[in-house]
Amino acid sequence: MKKILLYSLSVLITLVANAQIDINKSKINSAYLKFLPSNAKPEDLRPSDIPSEQVLKQMGLTDAEIVEAINFKYGRGKYAIVVNDTVGNNFELAKFYESFGDTLEVDTVSYPKARIYGQDVFRNNRLLFFQKALDAKAPENYKVGNGDEISISVWGFSDFSETLLVDERGYITPSEVPPPLGGGY
Repeated sequence: MKKILLYSLSVLITLVANAQIDINKSKINSAYLKFLPSNAKPEDLRPSDIPSEQVLKQMGLTDAEIVEAINFKYGRGKYAIVVNDTVGNNFELAKFYESFGDTLEVDTVSYPKARIYGQDVFRNNRLLFFQKALDAKAPENYKVGNGDEISISVWGFSDFSETLLVDERGYITPSEVPPPLGGGY
């Protein structure tokens, strides 16, 4: 069993190695190999390597081969580079969408002034994630009071992260340190 497995593995390696060998120059038309130096690979032929029509005629190429070589040199016919015009396509799509008109209804509901801090964030139905929240910070004159939550996160030599509730007396009680006095009372 070992010998069969080893033999099949060696056959597979041989096939893969043969697949990696360069193109056989005998399979390529000898007229095209005249463009390349003897040490170059046929797939490395660039359009700039092809000489003018007069030189191609002197090299003994037929008219069909000359036309093919010139088309390759100047990028014509099947060698033409196709450029996608995405700007034009987007403009056509924009005109197409404009023909339907605006089908979205405008939100005409008007809400009273918010009595609870942060209520305005949810009233306009535009929760923009990944953007800086300009109205998420409490006002400068806001006093921490009973029932407020305070989130404390400390990173460094030791990590600490906890959300604490302010009690009736204005205190918070972290789990790992004595209770400090909360502001507001």
